[in-house]
Amino acid sequence: MVCGTRIVQRNQVRFLHIGDYKTGTTWLQNKVFGLDSRIRLIGEDETDQGVELWAALENLTYAENVDVDSWSQDFNKLVFKNESENGVVYGISRESLISDNPFHFHRWRRMADRLHSAFGQTKVIITFREQLSLLNSLYSTFIKNGGTSKIEDLYLNQEQFDACLERLNYHQIALYYRELFGSENCLFLSFNELCEDPDSYINKIYNFVDVPPLILDDSARYSTPNKSLASVALKFQRIMNHGVRSTYSKEGAQPLFEPIIVKLFQLLRKEGGNLHSRRIDHLLPEVKLLAGFERPIETIDYISGIRRLSEAINFGQSAKLPIAVKSAFDEHIKQSNKNLKRDFDLDLY
Repeated sequence: MVCGTRIVQRNQVRFLHIGDYKTGTTWLQNKVFGLDSRIRLIGEDETDQGVELWAALENLTYAENVDVDSWSQDFNKLVFKNESENGVVYGISRESLISDNPFHFHRWRRMADRLHSAFGQTKVIITFREQLSLLNSLYSTFIKNGGTSKIEDLYLNQEQFDACLERLNYHQIALYYRELFGSENCLFLSFNELCEDPDSYINKIYNFVDVPPLILDDSARYSTPNKSLASVALKFQRIMNHGVRSTYSKEGAQPLFEPIIVKLFQLLRKEGGNLHSRRIDHLLPEVKLLAGFERPIETIDYISGIRRLSEAINFGQSAKLPIAVKSAFDEHIKQSNKNLKRDFDLDLY
């Protein structure tokens, strides 16, 4: 479209799959969207263009102030380079677009407003998971990424508790997105349906984005990329995390034995360090800090190595949400879920 002498690139993004966290997002990216030639996930490939698009989405998510109109113009110019790929549906899938930190639950409204300003009436897909199950699973991820706090300390201090209640009120989130994007552009799903009937779950998504449904093969159907740690593994990794300063343990960690263990884990480092460096080169300075990209490679090696060891410890009981945490949240979320069932016919249990 031409407006005066300025060429305005049209928005090519057909859908935004924005999580929620721990609802099979990685599975959808790797085993469904990523293997379907009819769909291209923006910012996920390793080309120079893909790296720039990935960083642009990180900047939109984490930066305190963003000129969204200017951002949108630059973003669509990059996407527009693939215009020759006729018939390909472009989408974005990343859970950080629902809130910029899964453990602090901040600023979900700001993110919704930015997405609407940047992409207009694009189709939005959100999967909700029963809140107590989500908190339990998120804690495992927190520990995997270097956290050292006990689960009660993470969730039950007053500031964090209030933030969690705000963020786990799915009914108000669904209402807000419906108001912004329109009911016809919002698809809200339950994680339970993905677990119990993945074919039905996938068909709903594909029908929503106007792509003929995909038939899952068994390798995709039974794949679980990010399993939560068993209770023994959680305790092991939480202890080991005290050996390095990480994004989630900047204070109180004592990296006394980090230099020794890092040398061992450097041998286990996966390929991809070059991609990591190329990506962060395009990030705004404040985003590097907020998103934890300023961690030294030694720290990344250490946490990655410990994580792989922890994931190999698959014996013992599954970790359970402590009674104190469950009791604190239980009554608060029941009304939200009751309203979610009433207004959106979505049952999380």
